[in-house]
Amino acid sequence: MIIAFDGSNIRAGGGVTHLTELLNHCTPEKYNIEKVVVWAPSATLQLIEDKKWLHKISHPWLDKSLPSILAWRWFYLAKHLRNCDLLVSVSGNYTGNFRPYISYCRNMLVFEKTEQQRYSLLSLTRWRFKMLNFVQRRSFKNADLVIFLCEYARHKVLESTTLRNSKIIPHGVSLSFRTEHRQEEKEINSYSQNERYKFLYVSIVNFYKHQWNVVKAFDKLIKLGYPLELHLVGGAYPQALQKLNESLQTIQPNDQYVHYHGKVGYKEIHRFYSMADAFIFASTCENMPNIVLEAMANRLPIVSSHYPPIKELLQDGGLYFNPLEEEDIVQKVKDFICNRDLRTTLAQKAWQRSQDYSWQRCAQETFMAASTMITSDTR
Repeated sequence: MIIAFDGSNIRAGGGVTHLTELLNHCTPEKYNIEKVVVWAPSATLQLIEDKKWLHKISHPWLDKSLPSILAWRWFYLAKHLRNCDLLVSVSGNYTGNFRPYISYCRNMLVFEKTEQQRYSLLSLTRWRFKMLNFVQRRSFKNADLVIFLCEYARHKVLESTTLRNSKIIPHGVSLSFRTEHRQEEKEINSYSQNERYKFLYVSIVNFYKHQWNVVKAFDKLIKLGYPLELHLVGGAYPQALQKLNESLQTIQPNDQYVHYHGKVGYKEIHRFYSMADAFIFASTCENMPNIVLEAMANRLPIVSSHYPPIKELLQDGGLYFNPLEEEDIVQKVKDFICNRDLRTTLAQKAWQRSQDYSWQRCAQETFMAASTMITSDTR
């Protein structure tokens, strides 16, 4: 059996992590799969380990912009699929005639109209979401199987789309993020102006991430005398970065305690988790954030947005706030830092919960589903 992965537009973020970790941890021979073909941009393919059964294929068009990628799909994909038994659409955008195929649901911004409205009505990004909504609903409706990362995503998609078959296969978390022991939690009054309690927020700066609300909340907490420091890590959507910079200007001189580090490579992020005392996450739209899983595996106590699907992932391993309400962020962070036992308990529960997620399990369930799909196909 031969399986093909179309990762033609997978070049950043959680999609790259998912595709590379999935293929790096799978053992397809256990499921009578003799060959796996993956099409992706050259930079993405470099992250995937070489294996005897794996054929990594790129094309100059896949390293270019979206029109070139769409042209590649139109002119080349159908031809390449002739000798394949199953297609896996990693981005969930396949609408061609090949069968059987599996489609992934990855981006919940495509289905969350409230979140789309945070972007200008005239922006290309907002119209891109509308186009993807049409394309993905069609892809999901015709797919032999749709793989979701969490129950919330499946529930949301089913509000507007009928599905033939679906399955939840969550992401994993790399063993390199798992921390067996961390320094014991200390009382907040044991910190000082010279040694501050450090919060980490890893995520792209974007309208649905609300970093500016976190910045303003921390400004208020610092003015109340709490020795806090906030570190923001991640690339940026230009208009959202402008909003973040404006918020930093309004909190002077406390902006010296808020640090935006920009985009950091996947292999470099460990040093930020190591230096952090706690993790904060203020997103209002997610599917299954690898970032939160990484923080859980690092034994960091977590204070997070109460928007789904975070509670599905973190359960009772986090303290939750409304990311749209500055005062609620202030109050919950205050409750969090002033209760050492609470932080200890949350970190332990989150770490225990993270043990349920591994890339080995993700790969096993994915290839088992793929094998079953091929053997049961009656076309």
